[in-house]
Amino acid sequence: MIRRNFLLLIVGLLAFTLVSGGIFLLTTQPKPALDNPAKISKPLAFRASIPYWDQEKAFASFKSNVSKFDHLSLFWYYLNSEGKIQPYQYAKEDKTIIDFAHKNGIKVGALIANLPDEDGSWDSQRVEKVIANPEARKKHIADIVTTLERLNFDGVNIDYEQVDQNQKDNFSLFIKELKEELSKKGKFVGVALHPKTAERKKGEEIGWFQDWKALAGSADQLYIMAYGEHWDESPAGPIASEGWIRQIISYVESLNLPRENIFLGTPLYGYAWPKGSNEAATGLTFEEIQAILRSQSINYKWDEKAKAPFFTYIKSGQEYEVWFENSRSLDAKVRLAYEAGLAGVSFWRLGGEDPLIWDTIRASY
Repeated sequence: MIRRNFLLLIVGLLAFTLVSGGIFLLTTQPKPALDNPAKISKPLAFRASIPYWDQEKAFASFKSNVSKFDHLSLFWYYLNSEGKIQPYQYAKEDKTIIDFAHKNGIKVGALIANLPDEDGSWDSQRVEKVIANPEARKKHIADIVTTLERLNFDGVNIDYEQVDQNQKDNFSLFIKELKEELSKKGKFVGVALHPKTAERKKGEEIGWFQDWKALAGSADQLYIMAYGEHWDESPAGPIASEGWIRQIISYVESLNLPRENIFLGTPLYGYAWPKGSNEAATGLTFEEIQAILRSQSINYKWDEKAKAPFFTYIKSGQEYEVWFENSRSLDAKVRLAYEAGLAGVSFWRLGGEDPLIWDTIRASY
């Protein structure tokens, strides 16, 4: 959910005109033997995310597959320019979603982001405003408590991204103090993490403000956003290859973090890059990608090294290269989380995903 993925976030609001027709074939493969069964201690938990801009379709998917999930995150809130929490303009705070989840034994978190409603750029200054000193943190935590109690949320999902690295200590203190306060209320604290393959590695600077060790000592749940290896403004390539995810997990292991609190964030979407162009890629749901394959009467290919599907096609004289996620690529990622003994897997996001994923995620994990 970093800024370069924001175009994907609003894909549900954009019209993507496609011509139906042709045949779409989806293949699945038997699961290979587990590499590291000794690390496995318990079944994986699964976490769903519902975005406000595609809430109706995402909630329908959640209801149809509710037995698969343990946690739910609702993307409804952001920090405004004054540092106050408020719902997005088009967010519908539908308490029936929370009540439905609770009836099915699922914990619900309110996601709060530093992504403004008005321009779509992650704003570090808004975070600085609420964590810069003890008094500011105290007021912000009180604001969070009020937000959670109003609709009976079970906890909060802090999704503050692209924060200045000089806020590292303040951010860690904020999460620590937030945990102390929410524990009194019987509520959990979850934190979205930028993906890292090493500490302070060049190319991963946007995550330097997050001290994974310190955060793991405070938060109840950590959600590694293991997507964005390639993004809308990068060259074409897999969104989250197997090798890249293995590097992220190796970094977790190098820190000796408590894996029972760590969720591997997995993508359910794709991108279409215009080849030979400086234009950004277009974010696509699995449903939209399926429609392209039908309209072009083509089948996708499989990259065995990346464990990801891809294809190329031509529309109006422009060639596009598409990489995306399906049930087969997701299964490979879930398997890595299972082998590593992580707490679970967090899906970004429901709405338009490959329906076959629901047949596999509980089969062996």
